[in-house]
Amino acid sequence: MDEAFPFLLPPEPELLTLAYAANGDEVIQGFCEACAQGQLHLVRRFAAVFDLTDEDARAAGSGRAPGIACAYGHPELASWLADHFGLTAEDVRAADNLLFRQTSEGGHLRAARWLVDRFGLTARDARADRNDALNRACQRYLFDMVAWLVGRFSLTAKDMRERGLAVACSGAQPGLARWLTAYFGLTVGDTQVGDNGALHIACICDRPKLGRWLADHFGLTAGYAQRPWFARILRDTCALGRLGSAAWLIARFGLAAEDGSRASLSRACENDRQAMARWLTARFDLAPTGARGGNNGALVGTCANGHLSTARWLVTHFALKPADARADDDEALSGACARGHLAAACWLARVAGLRPMDVRPGRNFTLDWVREYGCRGVARWLGYFGRLQIGRRVGQGFRPPAGSF
Repeated sequence: MDEAFPFLLPPEPELLTLAYAANGDEVIQGFCEACAQGQLHLVRRFAAVFDLTDEDARAAGSGRAPGIACAYGHPELASWLADHFGLTAEDVRAADNLLFRQTSEGGHLRAARWLVDRFGLTARDARADRNDALNRACQRYLFDMVAWLVGRFSLTAKDMRERGLAVACSGAQPGLARWLTAYFGLTVGDTQVGDNGALHIACICDRPKLGRWLADHFGLTAGYAQRPWFARILRDTCALGRLGSAAWLIARFGLAAEDGSRASLSRACENDRQAMARWLTARFDLAPTGARGGNNGALVGTCANGHLSTARWLVTHFALKPADARADDDEALSGACARGHLAAACWLARVAGLRPMDVRPGRNFTLDWVREYGCRGVARWLGYFGRLQIGRRVGQGFRPPAGSF
């Protein structure tokens, strides 16, 4: 579990002293720490010495103390807490079955069995939402927990089609995905549900071995690349810099330059994945038009996100001219200014050869955007640079960064 309890537990004789010195938050923190460690005798002492109530035990919601005991795999302690503080099924189901989800995510089978038997949880509780118990277990590659959930709640192939197989593909090994596929008899149509299918998850998590298994097992051919969602798989893979998965996708499905390479280049540059951008450019022998202007231009998105090193590489590699940097009413400059990237804005002004008359409201609304988003540094620079009527006050007394002109 991600939750940490910094409170240091005192020896039992010191509890009475602590009762007079500690504030309420420290007491609850120490109580929760004892629950996380599974120390039943200490939990009982806390409850007695500090006269803890039901409200104290449920601090922060979702059956706090019993939930911690379950999430850390202490069903005996959770049982005592439930009896002592009156934990109900409504408490367990609070926050979309958070308690059951955390227990499943931790792989604590005994605690999960206790929750189900004690509070009568059903398949609906195991499949409550997109982050339900089954998906958490699949994501963590907890084979035993997944098998138990499937058998205990008689989950069907429909449950797997919705999200289970795709989530299982985020793991490092294909074993769980293979088991789910064989157990439920999943077909190629079950690998894609909405925009996030099994192949998509395997690629963005950089699991080429699993991706190859999916392609081989379900017979995915070049025709699969013509599906409407396939272009997004390549774009997202490149955006995350998953070079191994991108190379495998392109080779397996015979993708050419016209199959989304420019969009993938833009996404890679926007996310400062320069190694991926260089590889795509060499792999598809992209022409300078792949980096110029337009809403999808690589230079525009790169400058808007302030990735100056990648922007410089684009200009150098594709031999971009000032006209390219000023395309679409200086869209690249507008994006950099609107997000407060002063270094990128200064560099663009120099590369594009901008003059004061080129930066004014009514043409590209650059200063208006900056003032609206509260980027004061860029606003002062624009006011100084443009000597604008609207910007004289914000530019007064401003010393421009080196190389601004």
